[in-house]
Amino acid sequence: MTGETTFGETLTASTGEWETDEPDEPLTHTYRWLRDGEPVRGAREATYTLDLDDLRHRLQVEVTVTDADGNSQTALSEPTDKVRRARLVLRGDPKVRAGCASRSSRPPPGTPVSAPDPSAPTRSCTASACSAR
Repeated sequence: MTGETTFGETLTASTGEWETDEPDEPLTHTYRWLRDGEPVRGAREATYTLDLDDLRHRLQVEVTVTDADGNSQTALSEPTDKVRRARLVLRGDPKVRAGCASRSSRPPPGTPVSAPDPSAPTRSCTASACSAR
């Protein structure tokens, strides 16, 4: 199995290598994903996208191979590391429209706030400065 064990990422099961008496014999593969050893409802594809239910749990995939005669074998992957939350990464300078708020310029709690006037000038803010537009 490949993939990062981070929320929102996709894990991909490998079919593995199987030996048969007839090398050209067609094989079919089926998949079943497990969370902490229990089947994940509806997860029967070769790929699985990690969601909120997977956070802080380990996943495995069970691959069953079946030959043309109906003979089958099953292999179980090693468990993943526990699934963790995604890290948010800020790219570029953050921009704030309709004014720059600092801790000292915020209105006191409970102060009604109205929508900004679309005809009023706006300010573009970055981590280092604000400029009027």
